[in-house]
Amino acid sequence: MGVKKVITYNTFSDILLEQRYDPMGKLNEQTAYEYDLNGNKVLRRIKTDGKPVETIWRYDSLDQLKETIEAFKTPDQKITQYRYDSAGRLTALIKHDGISLKYKYDALGRKISLESSDKKIFYTYEYDKNDNLLFAKDEISGTSISSEYDRHNQLSNETLPFDHKLTYKYDVLGHIENVILPDETNIEYVYEGETLRSINRLGALSYSHKYTSYGPSTNPTYMTLPGQAGELQFDYDRLHRVTGIKSSQWHETQKYHAHLLKERTTQDDFGKTVSTYKSLGRMKFQNKESLIKMI
Repeated sequence: MGVKKVITYNTFSDILLEQRYDPMGKLNEQTAYEYDLNGNKVLRRIKTDGKPVETIWRYDSLDQLKETIEAFKTPDQKITQYRYDSAGRLTALIKHDGISLKYKYDALGRKISLESSDKKIFYTYEYDKNDNLLFAKDEISGTSISSEYDRHNQLSNETLPFDHKLTYKYDVLGHIENVILPDETNIEYVYEGETLRSINRLGALSYSHKYTSYGPSTNPTYMTLPGQAGELQFDYDRLHRVTGIKSSQWHETQKYHAHLLKERTTQDDFGKTVSTYKSLGRMKFQNKESLIKMI
């Protein structure tokens, strides 16, 4: 018997409680969460053998995060504060050590700079008339990333630091069909109409990732993985939700009740994990076997 992990959710799928038990059934760690009426996380309390350690999140009247307090009311307490402009854009992040990160925007709301108060960080950004990022520069190191776009606003060329270049090519439908890497090898995408059939690495280090079968609703049902990784098989219900994924190493099944996920079971060589939704939307995870063993 290995470790056991139990997670309880509320009706909105927010985690309320995480519990970890050792192979003897002893509770080793417990993490509890609390939320406000707007669904914002306001508290995380981690309890092990010692005193619980809390993290607090505080928000303004617009539900914007204004303060994070780590290790609340302990000697290691750290406070991070956030400031916004009237448009709700983050303008400053003040770290626990007093160093602040300042964000500036142009008249169109695009971020044009990020600078730290200790002068160790200073990035600038430039855009074209279609809001595509053209240029990002580290003003301290002098390195930069530049981008070019085609008439359809699709990224066509990208120059990374040290003059490493990437080139992107698309078909007439706008699907990416080729990426040329800095070493001049290629990644090729092959389609049949709207359906992606394979992803192939061309060159000295070559591999192929293929979608070998699709269902009536164009969901992939079989996928061949690169190298000797084998195949994945996918099953769906009438609402096109995944009900099963299977490979030679593991498999997973999912069951639904109405529109909600009711149960997920994953099985591999190391154990089995079962996740089930209980009443009030609570979910429990149980890992019956694991690589963690008693010594």
